[in-house]
Amino acid sequence: MENNYLVKNKRELDRLKNVLDKMNESLWNHKMGNWEVGSQLLHLAFWDKLTFIRLSEWKHSGNLAQIPDSITIDAINASFKSYFSLLDWKKSISFILECAREIDDLVAGFNSEELKLLQNAGKERWYLRYIHRSEHLDKIEKSL
Repeated sequence: MENNYLVKNKRELDRLKNVLDKMNESLWNHKMGNWEVGSQLLHLAFWDKLTFIRLSEWKHSGNLAQIPDSITIDAINASFKSYFSLLDWKKSISFILECAREIDDLVAGFNSEELKLLQNAGKERWYLRYIHRSEHLDKIEKSL
């Protein structure tokens, strides 16, 4: 199991990079229901960065942040969605990739005890980054 998540994280990181490599302003602004492709990608970056910060704090202090409830998660997503349109798409591309690589590098260094702790706390998605990415990349690729 330990190495399996690394392979899947890498696979979805490569998929993300492939989408970003093809990005242009028109694709960035392409509508996907209530979202645009760019806002979906920045959504991924936001949660990758937040997860990186939470896991870094846990590694440093031993304190594991709570998982927000679904109402809070929806509110966070809705509030940040309004900011995404203000960001320059060209600058955002490198940030999105940086956030994905940063969290993948961090969780790649976790040992089996740390993974088990996260699993027991119901925080598997914090190191199984491929799950969130694949959900959004599937939607993005389908819409394009």
